[in-house]
Order: sequence, then structure tokens, then C-alpha cells
Amino acid sequence: MKSKLLVIGLIAVVFGCTTAPLIPPEFTGENPDGTCADGIVSFQYEILPLMNSGCAMSGCHDEITAEDDVILTNYDDIMREVTPYDLNESELYEVLFETGDDIMPPPPDAPFNQEQKDLIKRWIMQGAMNTTCALDCDSTMTSTFAAVVQPIVQKNCEGCHNVTRVDGNVRLHTYAEVVNSVNNGTFMGTIEHKPGYPVMPTSGVKLSDCDISLLNQWIANGALDN
Repeated sequence: MKSKLLVIGLIAVVFGCTTAPLIPPEFTGENPDGTCADGIVSFQYEILPLMNSGCAMSGCHDEITAEDDVILTNYDDIMREVTPYDLNESELYEVLFETGDDIMPPPPDAPFNQEQKDLIKRWIMQGAMNTTCALDCDSTMTSTFAAVVQPIVQKNCEGCHNVTRVDGNVRLHTYAEVVNSVNNGTFMGTIEHKPGYPVMPTSGVKLSDCDISLLNQWIANGALDN
């Protein structure tokens, strides 16, 4: 009897160590108010912006170029490079740790930092769900450039509008460059998808209502370097 219990116990331990934490299929990752449940990664507002800024640019993994037959502009195509719950079988994750000519994103673009890699890892290990939940965001907070605006720009825009990559002849790497775009009307015109402006981000997925509200608040308060 003791030996049977020991075997059952060992099976339970092995199973527990090798099986990924499962999330019920009906679980959407959302709270009732549409925000992400605690710890859940939002594909729409966290993973897709990373892909747009670091991978899915013209000449790389957009739908026109499709370098190496890889497209990273939308959930279905991204999932061709991902195996839920399995980092070793997820090419999207493995290439982040390549070196030399194989490093992704390739030079001169900066590679993803550890925080960004960990975010992609968490998303895959949560089942790589197509989560569209909004991030926790307080649109009533005081919006400053350093604490609010710059992080939004870095996550959603700077991958295509940085020091070395200047898509559309627009840079958004510094405060002065962002303010220049604000003053000529293109900054919010593209972000809010206003008629006559190119749609940004290029995926066509708008920034969250909260992020847009914070950007407009910063501009209304004088677009200060604060």
C-alpha cells in the first residue's frame, strides 16, 4: 500500500512540475469593467505594440515584406510563431536571445530589454491568449511628459520613429521631437485616427481611451517638459 501511495505521489509531483498552469478556456482575462485581470498580459495593448515597434516594420515582418515568410502584424500570424505554454517551441521568444546577424530586432534597432522579454514570456505561459483587455489606467491622474507621455510614445511609436529609423520623416525620440509633432497637428491626428492622417500605430489598433485621454490632457496643459 505504501509503495502504491509513493508511486501516485511521484506521478503527481512529475505532472505538477512539467505541466503549464492552465487557464480555463472560457476565461477572457478581463475584469467586469474591461480591464485586465491581475497579472494577465494584454495582447492588444502590450504584445502587439511591441511587435509593431520592434518587428513588423517595412522591410522586416510587415505584411508586404514578410521577411522569412514571417508576418507579425496581427494575432493570427503571430500565433504561427508561438506555441502556447511552451517557450522552447515558440520561435517568437527564442529569436529574442539570438546573437550576431540573427538577433531580433536586428540592428540598428535596439533589441528588446529584459522587461519586454519577460512580458512576452508571461503572455506565452498564460496561453498566448488574444486578450483585448485595457491596462490599469487612471485618466484623472496628472499627465507629465516623463512619467506618462514618454512611456506611451516609447511603447507605441518610437520603434518606427527613433534615432536610426525615421519612418515618414518623423522622429519621436526626444521631448523636442514629440512637441514638434504636437505643434504641427500630426501627433494626435495620427493617434486618434482623424481623417486625412495616416493611422498609427500601423496595426490600426488605437491606443486605449485612457492613454489618449492622458496625452490630450498633457497637451491641453501646455505640453510641458515635466
